[in-house]
Amino acid sequence: MIVYNNPIFDQAVIDESQAHFARETDMSMVRVDPVRGVTLGGALYTEYNGHSVQMHVAGLAPNWLNRKLLRQAFEFPFEHLKVKKIFGLVEAANTIALDFDLHLGFIEEARIGDVFTSGDMVVLAMYRHNCRFLPK
Repeated sequence: MIVYNNPIFDQAVIDESQAHFARETDMSMVRVDPVRGVTLGGALYTEYNGHSVQMHVAGLAPNWLNRKLLRQAFEFPFEHLKVKKIFGLVEAANTIALDFDLHLGFIEEARIGDVFTSGDMVVLAMYRHNCRFLPK
């Protein structure tokens, strides 16, 4: 089951992603195990400005990401918010997250040196026309 903007379920994703999340303006989409009532993972959307939005993701359980969540995670910003770009900021040393995002189709737009104690920050972007998860 996918729930939106629900503080009971999205707090675990906020904590895991370490996103600066403002309930008044930011949005969440999380997958919940309906039997156990626990959060499996999800996406957060921050810094929405009408043209772009920042996406944060976190998985809290194995197999947290299914096709439905994946499709809705991209439909929401592109179809409902009507953004041209989704962007993410990833610690370069976090190769698991970086590989995951690149596999989804994000592209590296910039690299900023010495942002983290581990080194660089990578700025990733997904444009609507490059998103393979939207209905054709």
